[in-house]
Amino acid sequence: MSETNPQHEDQAQHSRQDDGVESSLRGNGQLVSFMTRITVAAAILVIAFLVTFWLVTTKTYPAKNDDGDAGRRVQVMVAQSLPVQRQFNGYGVAEAMDSADVPARVSATVASIPKTTLPGAAIAGDQLLVQLDDTDFLNRTEVISQNIKNHQSQLASLDLEQRTIASRVELLKQDVQLAREELERATNAFDQGVAVKAEVDRRMQTLLAKQEFLLQAEEAMVQVDPRRDRLQSILDAESAQLRLANLDVARCKIKSPLDGVIQSVDIEIGENVQLGSRVARVINLRRIEVPLRLPASSRSSITVGDPVRLNSAGAGRGVWHASVARISPEDALDSRTLTVYAELEQEPDAKDLLAPGSFLAGTVQVARSENRWVVPRRAIQEGRIQYVKDDVVMSRPVEVDYSISEEFPVFGLGDDQWAVLLEPLPKDMFVVVNSQRSLLDGMPATPWQAGSNDAVATSATPLNENQEVEDTPQ
Repeated sequence: MSETNPQHEDQAQHSRQDDGVESSLRGNGQLVSFMTRITVAAAILVIAFLVTFWLVTTKTYPAKNDDGDAGRRVQVMVAQSLPVQRQFNGYGVAEAMDSADVPARVSATVASIPKTTLPGAAIAGDQLLVQLDDTDFLNRTEVISQNIKNHQSQLASLDLEQRTIASRVELLKQDVQLAREELERATNAFDQGVAVKAEVDRRMQTLLAKQEFLLQAEEAMVQVDPRRDRLQSILDAESAQLRLANLDVARCKIKSPLDGVIQSVDIEIGENVQLGSRVARVINLRRIEVPLRLPASSRSSITVGDPVRLNSAGAGRGVWHASVARISPEDALDSRTLTVYAELEQEPDAKDLLAPGSFLAGTVQVARSENRWVVPRRAIQEGRIQYVKDDVVMSRPVEVDYSISEEFPVFGLGDDQWAVLLEPLPKDMFVVVNSQRSLLDGMPATPWQAGSNDAVATSATPLNENQEVEDTPQ
């Protein structure tokens, strides 16, 4: 049997003591951690309780309504029939009625462009836009003028020649008459036996020679008129050429055909422009036309002169008032629409100027009116309107014939979008202005008429200071 070492026993005892201390320390740490968690949780609960208590104690309550049976307040309007002018909506692009693509009427080089010829600059009618080089045309006019002078001098010489031939013919006629008389005397003398036959023959030859000279002179006289006609036709042609040449010279000064504003300048100095090419575009902003596409069914209702309201969308929103000037005779087969031409006049320097090229929405208002039943468009929900009868909410289906953009002050509402009903409503029906899903049939309600501070129903109680009307105009 081996002996126990005292030193080893002491080491084992010290090790057991150390393990006991560590175990005791771990137990104490867990206890502290547990107590810390409990303390934090209790603090959170206390804080939450305090916050809840503060929120409850500071809660505000709405004032109570003494009349508990009055029901929900709703805004209503009294339905009635009113004169309505039907409207048709369409879209179109504004166009200037007076505009010009100014062309070059001759082929030439651009000599100069005035400083006033700039895009966006105002220009008066007959004001110079572009100056073309007119040197060739001036030379041509000089040549034609010289040819005209030459033909005019030939025509004057021909007149002198005609007068000379006419005088010669008169003299030859007298000479022939004298030769005829001498022949008669010689013939009488031969018959009396006092003259010889040779004398008669000589007188006959003289008469024939003078008659031949007369015929030649008369022939020359007859030829003068055709020669004059040929010269005159040549002279007329040259004069026409001269007028054309002078016109070409004038056309080298390209002028504005109308008052307006320069839209664009398409040429530069030194550029060779061709006949018919555009050099500038000028637009007059005074008269504007807007072709509007409307439903083909509107043809029977719209007439020339009906007012048109034009609206532009986006930045610079504006409103312009025009009228129907023309109506297209045919409907478009592809879209079943007709084109209505709305015209308006404006001052070119107006602040709210309608510029050509603007995309517009147009509303044509038919001139003649008809009595119809109308309700605000917000009063219709899923094809039904709500109304109050005997302080109870009820509803009924309605069918909309068409919609209009108009104001009806008689109802006391600020709405401008209305629905025209196909069928009439019962007279003095209290129509709910703003239909809501939360209003159910059979629900008690107190009607409040639009534009009034008093309830419609006599059983209604005035609103308290902290209450609000639930349905307000949009």
